[in-house]
Amino acid sequence: MSWASERKKRLSLGDPSRSLGPQGDIGLFPEVFSRAVVLVTVALVLRLVLIAVWFRGRGEYGGLELGDLADHIVAGDGFVWAFYGTAQVPGTPILRHSFFPPFYPYLIALFKIVAGSQWTIWLQILQATVSSLMPLVVLKVGKRLMRAELAWVAAWIAALWPPFIFYSAEICSATFHTLAVPFLLLLLIRTVGTNHPVQRSVVAGLGYGIVAYSLPSFLGSLFIMPLGLKLAGCSWRRAVLVPASTFVVAFIVLSPWTIRNAVILDRFVPVATNLGFNLEGANNPYAKPWVNVLCSDEGLRWKLIDKNELETMNEVDFDRQLLRHALIYMTRHPLLTMRRMATRSLYYWWIIPEMIHYAPLQGWGGLVLMSILLPLEFLGLWVSWRLRGVAPWGVLYAVCVWATLFYMNFAIRGRYSLAMHPVMILFGVLGAAWIARSWISAPRSSCG
Repeated sequence: MSWASERKKRLSLGDPSRSLGPQGDIGLFPEVFSRAVVLVTVALVLRLVLIAVWFRGRGEYGGLELGDLADHIVAGDGFVWAFYGTAQVPGTPILRHSFFPPFYPYLIALFKIVAGSQWTIWLQILQATVSSLMPLVVLKVGKRLMRAELAWVAAWIAALWPPFIFYSAEICSATFHTLAVPFLLLLLIRTVGTNHPVQRSVVAGLGYGIVAYSLPSFLGSLFIMPLGLKLAGCSWRRAVLVPASTFVVAFIVLSPWTIRNAVILDRFVPVATNLGFNLEGANNPYAKPWVNVLCSDEGLRWKLIDKNELETMNEVDFDRQLLRHALIYMTRHPLLTMRRMATRSLYYWWIIPEMIHYAPLQGWGGLVLMSILLPLEFLGLWVSWRLRGVAPWGVLYAVCVWATLFYMNFAIRGRYSLAMHPVMILFGVLGAAWIARSWISAPRSSCG
């Protein structure tokens, strides 16, 4: 049975949750707030005001290597950076060709060249603009999944969501990911029920490939997507064909960087996220769930890493060695590993409690916001399961599973889950709408 036929059948049977599905608009949302230009304008103004009055010119790097790479690009050294603590000759750092995702370092370098000393503020303005467009994409995804007025609610929450506003001023790539993830989900959702799945999957592959230059790990979601598309109503043939086609196209888009790595690093590396360094930093005797100890503690770093090997090995080989070391440690300590995985999964979807100590405003704000959103998200997951034959919620299930499996292995930072907040908001709005509908439709007792 096709997705459209299943949708029609579910509607005709009077599914108890169907009033929340994408059947139209009952006109509850004020017209003035149902205009895309108003949504984007409000989102942009809020972000620009925050930058002007609070964060002007003082964004922080979301990763030590980003600024280092950008500086060497500007200096004409190429895509190189100094490894952590490497210095065969005291005071002389060893520059290595890096295989980090290249998008953001080159973007910083471009702004440093074009804007000079004012590069930070102009990059913040660009990020504010990108962040203000994200609610529009959330709206389009929401309209594919739920009633139009609920999609507008989700879009406005995304426009006003404090983490999005604050991180749009921080110099890191997370803001671009908050736009990219819902956009890629929209491209995949468009493959459900269409008569041209291959053509749509090619477009999705172009998107995935471009995004992989900044967020390569998201390619992993394609390996879980067949199950998500099947739950969204696709046949198994289409559920497998679409992610496979998407991955092939994405890999072709990544081929220039793959060739560059093969030539410069003499290794096959399409694009990397320092998996070994991050996995080892989160899975060792001194590991903490909220910080990579290899980054934060130089003393611990040299207890876990052979400094001579670090200074003499190819960067790719060294990262793969750390990956092996971490996997061996995880297999030798299965119970500890499972406990850490569970803790990091909780932190990813909720909040890092330690943020209260090292970033009180973000910590307390995040604790309140996510403590409200998380229960609504779980309720929304339950409601959406009843709607899975009506709307392609399975696509969102797949990325949630991917995010959990991926990030439960690494030390969690606040910005890591930001790209999944649009998904959480969509589920949260659905859960809140179900509560509201149940309360409104509940029978009232009369008093004599």
